Amino acid sequence: IEISDMAYNYAEGKLYIVYFRDGGTYLGTMDIYDGTVTEKGKFDKKMMTLGCTTEGQLYTISKDGELCKVDGTNAKYDVNGKVTETESDDWVTLSYRQSMAYDHNDGQMYWYIFSYNASTQKMISRLDKVDLKTGKTTESSTKPAKYRDFSYRTKEISISRAPMKRRASR
Repeated sequence: IEISDMAYNYAEGKLYIVYFRDGGTYLGTMDIYDGTVTEKGKFDKKMMTLGCTTEGQLYTISKDGELCKVDGTNAKYDVNGKVTETESDDWVTLSYRQSMAYDHNDGQMYWYIFSYNASTQKMISRLDKVDLKTGKTTESSTKPAKYRDFSYRTKEISISRAPMKRRASR
């Protein structure tokens, strides 16, 4: 299997994953001690992300930019709306790694979007806040991805400038 994204469900004490296998996209749980995957269901479209609220509600964003509310028992979902990026001329589809994370302190879902449009040669790469009722997004940060240390704080996201250290040559 190839894991696309994962989210810990604190309400259930389970790690959920979205993964690809045999040309399909699946929802499952992964045992945090031995890595065993239990399939919950197969999505009928390609899903790219996974986030989980404090109450245990799962959300994903499809390759087409739809925010979906997911039933964790069977991978059935309802589309809550499309993310704002789908309105941009630079939008194509989500074809690169994405990730969502829920901030349990401020009750906000965040999405790291990375999308490249080969015809316009424009890239969308930033951190967005996601409205879980409508799918609409608002830009949270456009800091370059090369800054590798993310520090999450209540009602504030700061990215510290911490370049990677080079290994000493042998």
